[in-house]
Amino acid sequence: MDLYQVAGCPFAHRARIVLEEKKLPYEVTYFEPRNRPAELAAISPDAKSPTLLDDGGKTRVWDSLVVIEYLDERYPDVALMPRDAPARARVRLLMREVDAKLLPTMGPIVEEVVYKAAGPPDEAKVEAAIAKFREALAPWQARLEHQAYLLGDTLTLADIALFTPIVSMVRLLGERGEIPESLTILRAWRDRIAARPSTAQSS
Repeated sequence: MDLYQVAGCPFAHRARIVLEEKKLPYEVTYFEPRNRPAELAAISPDAKSPTLLDDGGKTRVWDSLVVIEYLDERYPDVALMPRDAPARARVRLLMREVDAKLLPTMGPIVEEVVYKAAGPPDEAKVEAAIAKFREALAPWQARLEHQAYLLGDTLTLADIALFTPIVSMVRLLGERGEIPESLTILRAWRDRIAARPSTAQSS
């Protein structure tokens, strides 16, 4: 199994955690975001980070949520989705909420810190984005009250989808990217996932 990714990409990080949770063998090919390998371009204009090649390259999957759902369905021995349809739908809705409401708040930070061509980051833009990111974390704190993970006592793909942008913010900004101390439940949840061998191996 081959995984193509940009180093430090939170989307690819999701796939790496799932691969490690399932203890699947894989090899990683890193590439620069503005210099995709020719083999990815030949697959699809949308085959970016992460793109997974399975079955000797016959199966080609991209988009992080599609990749992690594919891995869970294709290799079900270690299940990261519930068995019943309503709970599976809930996981999918939570994952899409992460991508629709939390990840967009990081866009200005990535543009200023990672992709800005010249000059220092615009600190006003960065601080405004940090404020929006912290505001977007509050609903997740509420969901985790009285339970270890987003759907109860078992890790699911929803937890992995939420965990990776939170980790990415700290990589981008250090202490400024941390979960606010007031969100104690969310911080404890983050620490539980960070202590799992799968996240240590996939960082």
